[in-house]
Amino acid sequence: MTKAAPSEVAIVYRFLPQWRVAFFCGLRDALASRNIRLRLYYGKNPRQPEGQTGQQRLKWGNEVDLEWGTAIPNRLWKIRRYQLIWQQLPSEVFGADLIILMQESSLLSNYAAGLRAALGRKKVAFWGHGLNHQESVRSLGNIFKRFYSTRVDWWFAYTKAVADGLARLGFPSERITVVDNAIDTV
Repeated sequence: MTKAAPSEVAIVYRFLPQWRVAFFCGLRDALASRNIRLRLYYGKNPRQPEGQTGQQRLKWGNEVDLEWGTAIPNRLWKIRRYQLIWQQLPSEVFGADLIILMQESSLLSNYAAGLRAALGRKKVAFWGHGLNHQESVRSLGNIFKRFYSTRVDWWFAYTKAVADGLARLGFPSERITVVDNAIDTV
């Protein structure tokens, strides 16, 4: 009897911070035990110039690589106070049974990936915190997020409060997994 081919999950992450490595390695092992292959695609930011602020060092200074992951370049544009990001996703991302995207409005490539996945009838999930809590719930960005956040097949919510907010937007609670913004699978 032949063993069934593994299912495949592709996670596309904005960039890979050191503190996420243990989580992704543990997740990879846990999924492999269930005959699910995890592919991780993570952005690589352009090298930051000297003289960064403390916040910039925290944001970009801890990027790492993972031998089994695939690094993809991030192209960054700054428009006023907003930063827009494009990640050129390899075609093999779209061969996965489930594509998990970080739910960030600034990730322009998410819109193209979501459309391509929908046309190819692929399942897409978001991973994130729902609304932007640094802005008013009535901001244009949050109005847009409320619209597009319910247009996926599954949600990996950072917290129970995020899951509750998504359910209030009309997203089915049975298709939300709360990850507690964990850095460890335990």
